[in-house]
Amino acid sequence: MPDGAAAARKGGRAPVYCSAACRQRAYRERARDQRQAAPQARRAPRLDRFFGRERDLADLRQLLRGNRLLTLAGPPGVGKTRLADELTARVARGYPDGIRVVELGPVGHGDAVAQAVAAALDIRERPGEPLPETLQAVLRDRRLLLVLDSCEHLVDACAVLVEALLRRCSRLSVLATTREALHLPGEVVYQVAGLAAPDPAAGSAADQLNSEAVQLFLDRARDIDPTFALTDANQAHVGTVCARLDGLPLAIELAARTVRMLPVADLVARLDDRFSLLTSGPRTADRRHASLRAAIDWSHEQLSARERMALRRLSVLVGGFGLEAATAICAAAEVRASAVFELLTALADKSLIAPVPGSGDTARFRMLESVRLYGREKLAAADEEALAFDRLVDWLAARSKVVLDTPSVPTAMFEWVLVEHDNLSHALDWLAGTADERQLLLGGALAHARFERGNVGSSRMLLDRALESTPPDARYRGRVLVEAGWLAAWQGDMETAIRLFEDGVARQRARGLLRMVSWHLRGLGHVHTENGDRAAAIATLEEAVRVARQCGAHGNAAAALQNLAWDAVVHGEPDRAAKLMDEALPVILSSEPRRSQSAALHTAGTIAWMRGGFREAQEHFLASVDIRDTTTSLAFDIEGLALVAVATGRPERALRLLAAAGTLRRAYGREGEGPRWLGFVDKARAAARRALPADRADAAAAAGRRLSTAQTVAYAHSDVWVGPDATQPAASPLSAREYEVARLVAGGLTNGQIGAHLGVSVRTVEAHVRSVRAKLHVRSRTQIAGWMVRHAAGRPE
Repeated sequence: MPDGAAAARKGGRAPVYCSAACRQRAYRERARDQRQAAPQARRAPRLDRFFGRERDLADLRQLLRGNRLLTLAGPPGVGKTRLADELTARVARGYPDGIRVVELGPVGHGDAVAQAVAAALDIRERPGEPLPETLQAVLRDRRLLLVLDSCEHLVDACAVLVEALLRRCSRLSVLATTREALHLPGEVVYQVAGLAAPDPAAGSAADQLNSEAVQLFLDRARDIDPTFALTDANQAHVGTVCARLDGLPLAIELAARTVRMLPVADLVARLDDRFSLLTSGPRTADRRHASLRAAIDWSHEQLSARERMALRRLSVLVGGFGLEAATAICAAAEVRASAVFELLTALADKSLIAPVPGSGDTARFRMLESVRLYGREKLAAADEEALAFDRLVDWLAARSKVVLDTPSVPTAMFEWVLVEHDNLSHALDWLAGTADERQLLLGGALAHARFERGNVGSSRMLLDRALESTPPDARYRGRVLVEAGWLAAWQGDMETAIRLFEDGVARQRARGLLRMVSWHLRGLGHVHTENGDRAAAIATLEEAVRVARQCGAHGNAAAALQNLAWDAVVHGEPDRAAKLMDEALPVILSSEPRRSQSAALHTAGTIAWMRGGFREAQEHFLASVDIRDTTTSLAFDIEGLALVAVATGRPERALRLLAAAGTLRRAYGREGEGPRWLGFVDKARAAARRALPADRADAAAAAGRRLSTAQTVAYAHSDVWVGPDATQPAASPLSAREYEVARLVAGGLTNGQIGAHLGVSVRTVEAHVRSVRAKLHVRSRTQIAGWMVRHAAGRPE
């Protein structure tokens, strides 16, 4: 550069360069001067305490070491900014040129992004030079971490600038916080989830304190009321608040600020009106974090008109949703069905819906409860509630019709009922008190979830309400009366159950639905059996066989024969029962759904046990375990294996199995079901206890009660004990931590639950699971559980 160039620049004239090399040298010198002059500052220190997320921070530090663009993405109020602040405090030493935070929340338009970055870096604009080029020149040789906070409303402008800077500045790293990723090459997106919330119904106050969400609530509550404490009386309410607020730190902090005025129980009762309640943020908070509503408003403002429409209409889906349901509710004149997936992708990108992990081959999404309630407010304001619910009911009714038109519901449809259980209940609540016949379809389908969900009382109430408000000549009334009969029988109301069955069967007989008649006569015969009226049971079941054969429903006939065999079992006639099952079992195993097959195998196992064929009995019970599609019915098979264990001299195993089965029954409200069968079980338990010292018997039962469902199934298949107190075998190829993860996988825990249990992140758990699979040469979690059983430390009993 000529000698007069510096002086000319100081005098306000543009510098003159003799060559391009001279120009570049001058740029480097100015960049060095500015770097030396600039202070190395981050955001001002926080005044409150940071809780949890240690595994997140460990993972993020590792990711920053290997990647130049790291994005923290997540829903409103999840704590992205606070996590970024904590992260930058811990990695500051790795950036000799400092860490600079650019607060983009106040920036109103994309053209101002570069100016905001320049201001944070104390870089001045140069006449005749685009500001991005100036930034590139200044940052080219700096080892600096640039933090872009709250990019979501400027995501396109941020993406353009970040890409340009990273391409030209090889030592620069960028950390972005946003509700929508930048979608740049090389970007690593870290999804920030809510703090781990406890199960409100599990454990004591001490157990709840293991939850990061509860710890945050307590700390912020004590800031308002220093006397506030977690007690056994309020711990379930605190856990409920944290869980229903999805572990969102902003919402939890706002909720904690109410404890001076509201008992936590009252807070729980008011959570449906959370936007009016959670409003008292700190005076100095920016507008986005002043209240829960403001946080979600900020995201809502960034949506297109079609995305806003989708968000509010999807809010009627309380139990999550797949693409089919979303299309049924959102597709309209303004939105083609083919465009709905694009809308879901956009909402997921903006962290307003999230994929549900572990959904199998069908993608499924969910909204955080706060986002869904916000959407419901917008739906009501747009006067679209009736439209959205009508579309939801139409879709559910069309699918439910398939369930009710089939005597024995196919497994796939039964699984659909379980998945859509909450949406079915929600839609029925919307229809309550109307004469809409679609209530019968939804209520009848919902009744099929009774065994698995353990909520017979609420299902029966919904079904009774639907029967009361719909016309007496409604098409599906007979079918639904039978389902109501099953629910009444479950609750021990046999007189009502028989009346409902008989009414339902008569209506279907009048319509000529003989296949349905034969199937439901089976159910009526079973109710008579459990009610102790053997003559009525045999007459009804024999009629079921005749009607089924008359209409060619051979599977129905075989199922009725199985019911007759069970009647013989409970009346101590195993030889007669065996003859009936010899005819029924092959037909059922070759043509009927899994639930019917497992019931038949259980009956066959019980007959073999009664006749002294203990190996055959065990084979039948285990075969039933393997095809059971309801967790609750699994208890019968586990109890059957316990009967075999007592008969073959293994009382400790029997008590463990019986205790595990009891846990399954209690979890789903089936403790009193099947009195004849429970008589067998009680005698087996008493015999097992007589065979052991009292302390060993108690210890075996206590160990069985601690088993998860997956552990129970694994133990059923092996005589080797792999309970929670099992130790690692010496020859295991796994490390101690991998073995612990494998044990929890075998226990049926999800990766998220394992992470919460061990105090590590989900990503760390995923890495351990991958390592376990590689070392054990297995491909699935079920195979991991099987390996744990086969290689458990211990000896067969």
